[in-house]
Amino acid sequence: EGGVFGICDVCQKEIEGAGFWCLHCPSYTVCLGCEGKMEHIDSHVLRVLGIKFVLPKTKQENEDITDEVMKETNNLYSRCKVLNLVTLQQERDIDKICALVKKILKPAPKPKKLKPKPVVEKKKEKPETNIANEAIVAQVTEILGSSYKREVIEEIVRGRPSQNINMDVILNEVLSRDPNKTTSLRDASYGIPVPDAEEKKEAPESLYEFEELVDPADKTRRAIVSDLLATSEQRTNSMIIIGMLEEMKLKFSNDSILCVLRHHPIPDNLQEVVNTLREPNFDAAEWFERDKEAL
Repeated sequence: EGGVFGICDVCQKEIEGAGFWCLHCPSYTVCLGCEGKMEHIDSHVLRVLGIKFVLPKTKQENEDITDEVMKETNNLYSRCKVLNLVTLQQERDIDKICALVKKILKPAPKPKKLKPKPVVEKKKEKPETNIANEAIVAQVTEILGSSYKREVIEEIVRGRPSQNINMDVILNEVLSRDPNKTTSLRDASYGIPVPDAEEKKEAPESLYEFEELVDPADKTRRAIVSDLLATSEQRTNSMIIIGMLEEMKLKFSNDSILCVLRHHPIPDNLQEVVNTLREPNFDAAEWFERDKEAL
């Protein structure tokens, strides 16, 4: 509940507001400002003192709240976006969350019903058999092997007058029909096998053009600072900014956005806050340094 509750073993000053106490070494305490500089046993657990914590909602509780919100809003919004909003908010009141959803999110577009196109089956006309053409097709198939479709060979042979058939021309045209085959006419005539073309697997494209990466240790420390200093209005504005950044395919952590809102000269102008985050030389660590005085 606040007040002085010990002396910091690092800076030797009285600990006010918030700090840490080792559960394994009862005599070891450290203030919030010296937590990153302390040299203590890594396996020991530190208890946070002087901070009122609200137990976070469980995954199932978030799912249940989301179902209620979707029901109250007649399923007008994307369930995925509603779930993200519920997870980030400590609020459990359904009416307040519904009001927040209507303020921040846009209704999801209704899917268009497409009329199925009637399928018309085309009757395949059987080509007239020609004994001379059949003999040429059989000869080409024997030379090239089973790697080439017989239908392709038949189509090429039928397209040429029977009295003017050049075997070399037909073989070259069959080979040129399949871009995955690299065998030359000479290799094909000697029966050299054709290697199969390897399928190239393309790497999946990222959903974001930029995504902020945060070290796990920094992420925990920044979350504690956000719990201490962030206001309800700042949390609401942070959700709006996250939506604005998603439209630009940019992703920043919620704690970084809250930190910028705390120290920006004009935090009510959300577009200016977004412009600050988009600056090439933006460094979240520099903004979190400004929290030391407030802490």
